[in-house]
Amino acid sequence: MLPVIHAMLNKKRPLKKSSTVLITQILGMITQIYYRVFRQSQKGLTLIEVLISLVITLVLFMALMQSALLSISSNTKNILRDEAVSIAEERMRELRGLPFDHVDLNAVIDQDDGFRDRDFRNFTHPFNRTLTVTDLDGNTKEISVEIMWEWQENTVANLNELKHTITSIKRRL
Repeated sequence: MLPVIHAMLNKKRPLKKSSTVLITQILGMITQIYYRVFRQSQKGLTLIEVLISLVITLVLFMALMQSALLSISSNTKNILRDEAVSIAEERMRELRGLPFDHVDLNAVIDQDDGFRDRDFRNFTHPFNRTLTVTDLDGNTKEISVEIMWEWQENTVANLNELKHTITSIKRRL
């Protein structure tokens, strides 16, 4: 059996980069090895052969499902990050439009009511918005808006929540 496998692997077929094509090529190689070693004179399939092929198929589908779940999780995390960026930019735009001596620009730290739910892309998710204003001198203020949110293992309880911070400088005219 080993010489057959060695001969199959030395055919120097270029493997394509797509994971589904790679899995298909591996299955094709396994099938060719199987037919050369075990099926030279037999006809039909035994129950054990069918069960083994079902187990191999199940393992491959489980691997594909795991990669699909990982992809969905990464996409959702990116969607939440994009929404946090949008929330921070929206609040910063509001603050930039205020006069230099406005009450909102005199707060040292403003927690903004804690968590707020935001509806987008068919689901609702809470975001925490924190505003920090630092008076650098009498004519310049640093405005910082921080957005925090949780997703899966990134939680406040684990001390690793996700954050996005945007900072700007406002000067007296």
